[in-house]
Amino acid sequence: MNALKLRELLLLLLSASVSAAVEEAKAPEQAGCIGQATEKTWYLGVYVATDATFRACTAYKAQVLEDYLEAFVGGVSLYFLDMKFPKIHIVYLGSRNLTNDEEKKVIGSVKSVTETTVKGGDAVKHIMGLPLTLGDHENIPENELLLVLTRLNITEEETKNSANHVPPNPASSESDQDPDYDDYGDEDSKPLARAAFEKKSPKNVGGMSDYGSICLMSGAIVQDSGSNFSGVANAAKELANVLGPMYNGTINRRVCSEDDQGMDTYHGRQCGAMRNSQYDEENFECLKDEINGTKGEMMTPHQFYKKHTAWTP
Repeated sequence: MNALKLRELLLLLLSASVSAAVEEAKAPEQAGCIGQATEKTWYLGVYVATDATFRACTAYKAQVLEDYLEAFVGGVSLYFLDMKFPKIHIVYLGSRNLTNDEEKKVIGSVKSVTETTVKGGDAVKHIMGLPLTLGDHENIPENELLLVLTRLNITEEETKNSANHVPPNPASSESDQDPDYDDYGDEDSKPLARAAFEKKSPKNVGGMSDYGSICLMSGAIVQDSGSNFSGVANAAKELANVLGPMYNGTINRRVCSEDDQGMDTYHGRQCGAMRNSQYDEENFECLKDEINGTKGEMMTPHQFYKKHTAWTP
């Protein structure tokens, strides 16, 4: 009887020892799986600059306007929740007004902007040369983006300082011809009698940025009403665009045909960049740099209206 009990006791001890060894062997494997499930996080900071048309049309002032701009970026961040491996953290960095000199460059002079439209191709080029804040003397940091909000329509036109490639209208004198021309694609022109061309009005695209530019010099311009977050979806599209091949979410970006990339237009060059880009993390190392202030949660449009009930639509 004593021998039987001793045998049972030895079997129990052996079983416990084997179980402990198995669990110990599993621990590193489980840690590896956990590491894969909690893959690295990327960071993208957004600093908002507003132009005179935006500020003139918005009813929000002072802290309410600052809350609106934060909630605007918070609304943009919701479009990136489907990015998991790695996930991306959108950070609101603050806001400022464009200076008069900056506005002349970005929004344009009388020659390049009408009452309701701004040439997006020119605007993006100038935004990428601006400092993030007025106190900075350097260009925009690598994983931070200056987002300009305007009330104006945005087209993909850009000023070309070269001879006009459009056949002149016989009814116009040479003195009436502008040496700068608006380049938004010959596909928007249709031949008429006497070999003249009539251009369709360029369409409003809602926002513009350069594909895959986030770790170089990056900027974007987006149209927003300043009252109801109308530009949030377009802003999300532009942030996905500057991420280039590193973006793997569901936001629809530029649609290109096989022939588009050969066109000497803004659209053509963007299509060429998309077609020739490759997923290479080494070219986007800046996204791994954590941005100060990422621990707090941003306000969203829903929270904005909950806080400012008088402005709830």
